[in-house]
Amino acid sequence: MTYKFRLCFRLLGDTTFTGEDESIEFQTRTGETLTLAAVDKERKLNSSNRFSLIGGPYKSVKEANEAGNAARTALLYYAASNRVGIDLGGYAPGGGLTKAGKELFSEKLGAPVLDDHLGLTIFEAEPHPLFVQFHAKAVLGKATQTFVGTVGDAFRRYSFSSSRAELATELFTMSHFEGTPSARFLSLFMSLETLMEPAPRSDAAREHVRTLIEATKDAELPQPDKDSLLGALGRLQNESILQTGKKIAQALLADNLYDSLPPDKFFSKVYTLRCKLVHGEIVDRDELSRILGEMDRFVSDILCHQFVDI
Repeated sequence: MTYKFRLCFRLLGDTTFTGEDESIEFQTRTGETLTLAAVDKERKLNSSNRFSLIGGPYKSVKEANEAGNAARTALLYYAASNRVGIDLGGYAPGGGLTKAGKELFSEKLGAPVLDDHLGLTIFEAEPHPLFVQFHAKAVLGKATQTFVGTVGDAFRRYSFSSSRAELATELFTMSHFEGTPSARFLSLFMSLETLMEPAPRSDAAREHVRTLIEATKDAELPQPDKDSLLGALGRLQNESILQTGKKIAQALLADNLYDSLPPDKFFSKVYTLRCKLVHGEIVDRDELSRILGEMDRFVSDILCHQFVDI
């Protein structure tokens, strides 16, 4: 018995691929064959926004699962490097067919039937199952060759530098599905913030903070106030999000400009906007909408540094 993987994903809104084929096969850098297919067989690559990436057959479920996860990493690399919104459906299956429903469809269609949910599915290669789901319309084209080239080259080539990097990339791809500029901006910033691990402050600064902590412990304050202050003071022993973000931006993107600003100054600018939004201050909506494109490029460029060669 052999097994295949199927990675189902949805492109942002009305975005789709180019080409009138229902599916295309392409070779990865490792020589494995993957198939990109429009999920709805009545549609073609240029008229659907829901697709599957299929690989195999493999000798075991474990091998198929490893290959499927490699394809998932390659797909997220494509999304981050090309600034594309991709919905992989999270970690939980989203199919809705009951056991009786699957049996009914299987009898009518003459093949095994599985839930058509977003994300990764491992299945027996023979007989090839059918996946049942309804689909939405789409009209805009995304270059299929870019997808094939990027995914084929990234397959089994990259891994994430950390679990933080993987989560940050997922947040980035999903930010493109947000319906308002403010929601999308905050999602992009959350992607950045997920990557950050603030470094300890200088010894002198930490000693000063420890002095404040001891003074707070000895203060005659209601316990809830004391606990709140001690928590805030404890976090002050490490650098702030602003300091950390500026360092990351300058270390990774020093030669680039964003909104005509060096990376560290651009991060300061978007951090100020973020603080205004989350604290209820008035934000210039036109400015927020204008800067979204540069914010998207900024986050994309940082995320591309979070993939490491295997």
